[in-house]
Amino acid sequence: MEEGKRQRSLQSLTYSYYNAWSEFLEKTITIGTLPQPDEPPHAGFTNPTTVYRGNAVTINSTAWDKEDGARENLPHEYYLQNMDGGTESLASTSRTSWTKTFSTMGTFQFRQTVEDHLGQVDTISHTINVVNRNPVANIYIPNSTDQNNPDNFDTLTPIFKWNYGDPDNDAETKYQVKVYRYGGVLEQDSGIKTGNALNWTPSAALPEHVNMYVVVRVFDGYDWSENSGPHYFYIETNRPPTADFDWSPKPVYEGDTVKITQTIDDPDKDPLTVSYAVKGPDGAQTTYPYTLATPYSTVGPMFKTPLVGTYTVQLTVSDGKAQPVVVTKTIQVLPLTVTGQVKHTDQWNEYRKEYNLKYSGSENSPRAYSVFWAGEKFILAAQTTGTGTTTIANQVKVTMKGTNVNLSAVNSDQTSWSGAMWQSNLDDLPDGTYTFTFTAVYSNGVTKSTDVLINIKDNIWDETATHRIH
Repeated sequence: MEEGKRQRSLQSLTYSYYNAWSEFLEKTITIGTLPQPDEPPHAGFTNPTTVYRGNAVTINSTAWDKEDGARENLPHEYYLQNMDGGTESLASTSRTSWTKTFSTMGTFQFRQTVEDHLGQVDTISHTINVVNRNPVANIYIPNSTDQNNPDNFDTLTPIFKWNYGDPDNDAETKYQVKVYRYGGVLEQDSGIKTGNALNWTPSAALPEHVNMYVVVRVFDGYDWSENSGPHYFYIETNRPPTADFDWSPKPVYEGDTVKITQTIDDPDKDPLTVSYAVKGPDGAQTTYPYTLATPYSTVGPMFKTPLVGTYTVQLTVSDGKAQPVVVTKTIQVLPLTVTGQVKHTDQWNEYRKEYNLKYSGSENSPRAYSVFWAGEKFILAAQTTGTGTTTIANQVKVTMKGTNVNLSAVNSDQTSWSGAMWQSNLDDLPDGTYTFTFTAVYSNGVTKSTDVLINIKDNIWDETATHRIH
């Protein structure tokens, strides 16, 4: 050892001066427990194993150290590497938690390193998969999702339309549309089309009068969507017209004029040929043909009903393309009537009864109610049909051997009539049967008649008559 220098050893300290050595000095030290070595830090963090592109992921440190304590006391470094071939780079030095948003898909590795106060280091690695969320397409033309109630198109090349959605806000870059017949038989396939169109028109005509459905799938640049739910449709290039009719008045009586009102339409607004065939109770038929253009008139034909019974009315409407629409209805035509009675005055009827009781003991024999004395006043009554419509009896006339009497209505419906017939020469009527003809004239022009028979026997001046009552 060089002069003036000092040495240190575990056993003793020896000093030498000018090449002179001292004696050894020795001490004994007792150690009860050996000190523990410093424990390295413990790396750790949590993160989800899968995340969607564009969504933030949280990395939370769980690192700790026995001597240094919580994670906040340990320097951190996080390195991120794309496992598909990327290089590792420093991503964060946060000692607690931090977030990362991925803009690309793939498998990535987070590597964490932590260091304690002695410079001891621990490291741990986790992987995370960044995935894409698939796009979604929803068809809205056609709109029907009920195969039993498909939408109707009137063209052989309908335009199919859909909405596009993507949770990652990626744009549509491709699409494919397929049309099937019911049962899954492929009718037409667009093939994979490039672009962001939200509609497609078939390149060839689709079949008419066939039940079909359409589906679409879309591509967001990363993944294809599932096929959309099927939407159902049916093609009918021409839709048939619709037709119905009604009539007035109701009820219908003989001689009335029937007025037809019609409800005719065509979804395609085509010109229409219309024909009514009216067959009467006697089998005679009359037709009323004409044409209609939109807006279609509601006024149909008018016809008279001179006969009582059933009239058959058949309406036929055609657009010249579809099968004609035929509507058939029956109209029951009711009879108009008149009934009449020839009566005694109350006093002469009482005398008739007295006479009968005197000679037979019965009020109605030998002179029945229909037996009159010549010269009696004839009390007249009539009844006509109450229709409930505007058809009413306007006049009732009674005729007997050239003598005419007009009766008067006794109610507002003009269904009940009354009057009397008497002339001074009626007492000259010889015995015999006489006819009273009751004639009703209705507002629709119909005339109805009925006959009432009476008998004349004896004269009011005969010895059997003690009163002259007119």
